[in-house]
Amino acid sequence: MGSTALLLAAFAIVVSGESGFQGDVMIRGTVLDASSHKAAAGAVVYAMSGSDLQSRVTDQRGRFTFLALLPGYYGLYAEKLGHTSEDLWKLQPSRHLDAGYEYDATVWLP
Repeated sequence: MGSTALLLAAFAIVVSGESGFQGDVMIRGTVLDASSHKAAAGAVVYAMSGSDLQSRVTDQRGRFTFLALLPGYYGLYAEKLGHTSEDLWKLQPSRHLDAGYEYDATVWLP
């Protein structure tokens, strides 16, 4: 991929629906700088599903959490101070997220 950062490096199920949010989807993750591999604090992360767009700002460790998302197909991307990750829709198909699960994601900024 050269200098293009892979947007979604990991997107795997972590916990089943036993955590009390049976009807919802949770995405937790980290935004990392592709060149330094350091956490990107203060980056804005977007979760897109159809016409629904939600955003979160990462903490000092580059972490973010989306709680209570509706089940469906989601893509993620992030931006910070002029650095924008590639749109997930261009890199790979969005992923269907099922109700009652928590998903982990790593988003890379170029």
